[in-house]
Amino acid sequence: MEMTTLDRKSRRRNADIKKILEERFQPIFGENRKEGIPLKSLIDFITDSDISSMPTTKLSLLLNMYDDNNDGLISFKEFTNLMLAEHERFNLENFSHFERFLLEFTATALPHSKQKEYITHYSCKPPPLLLIIISLIEVGCFVYYVVVLRSKGCLVDATNGISTWSPLIYNPGRRYEAWRFLTYAALHVGYMHLIVNLGFQLVLGIPLEMVHGWWRILLIYGGGAITGSLAHSVFDSYSYLAGASGGAYSIAAAHIANVVMNWQEMQIDWLKAKPLRFLLSAPVRLTFIIVIAGTDTGVAIYNKYWMASESENVGIAAHIGGMLTGLLLGIPVLKNIEKKPWETYLFYISLIIYIVLVTAAIFWNAFAPAGKGGMGYPATDWTPILNSTLIPPKCAGL
Repeated sequence: MEMTTLDRKSRRRNADIKKILEERFQPIFGENRKEGIPLKSLIDFITDSDISSMPTTKLSLLLNMYDDNNDGLISFKEFTNLMLAEHERFNLENFSHFERFLLEFTATALPHSKQKEYITHYSCKPPPLLLIIISLIEVGCFVYYVVVLRSKGCLVDATNGISTWSPLIYNPGRRYEAWRFLTYAALHVGYMHLIVNLGFQLVLGIPLEMVHGWWRILLIYGGGAITGSLAHSVFDSYSYLAGASGGAYSIAAAHIANVVMNWQEMQIDWLKAKPLRFLLSAPVRLTFIIVIAGTDTGVAIYNKYWMASESENVGIAAHIGGMLTGLLLGIPVLKNIEKKPWETYLFYISLIIYIVLVTAAIFWNAFAPAGKGGMGYPATDWTPILNSTLIPPKCAGL
């Protein structure tokens, strides 16, 4: 009985596909249904009509495979067999529970039309461990300094607790220790600060890592952390800095870059689709990310300048620097499913802007004079690092 039911479903599904193919491809096949039409004509028709988001090279390869008599022509029957085989290959009923889970988990990082194809080729080699490892390092650093601070009688709770004497923290008086522009991201001020950043980078970052690869996400995350501290050092010259917000925000903004570079593929039939597909379309994704990131940044600005007693040390510049990195570096670094001519120009423009901004911030850090207020820096602390780490910790926040 079960096989009969499945057979009926399969027959109905195939009949529906054949009906759609008849309606869409009648203009191109016309009276040449049996004899066939040139492969190039069919490829040009599909591409120009936006019927499929499949890259032209792959479409050409598939059509050649189904040219049974190798005459350079494809009949309507051969084309129908190809479409039925491809549909069966990507039929959700044939997916395992794990593949269905991956399908849902990567939905925020892939165009709908590419999800099933991606899942059938995904090998989980290497597994998406980069952001998990980074998060574990950040948790380990937090636990270590909690133990140290509490041993010295310092308060560590949801919003308090940081070792300003740590060799990892960004210290405006020790900018010559270049590693601090990256390692500050491993420290957090209170466990809420840690939890929020971990949530951002794991929930948003792992799907991106699975689709685009660990090394691309490493470039974006590390670039966001460094650019965030450089921006902070320029615009908030006298403040210490801790937290992975620069890297986390770069991951969030990388989703914007992903949408921009794959806009057309994420928009296919988005107004006619099911609610979930509509919610994952390019315009809705872009709006959601901008609203979330914009709201969080707006609240941080309000707290910093109008509620100073509660949150006077939010690293807003680091947040903005991270977002700029995710956008400007994400465009040239993340995979582009089908590159269009205008996207090549955007590739170079984004990369050049990013390099110029980072270079300018590095030179500003190197040559800007010390001074009181304004854009100046505090006097340089030349205390040997082994001695500076023995200074009793300040129990107050940054």
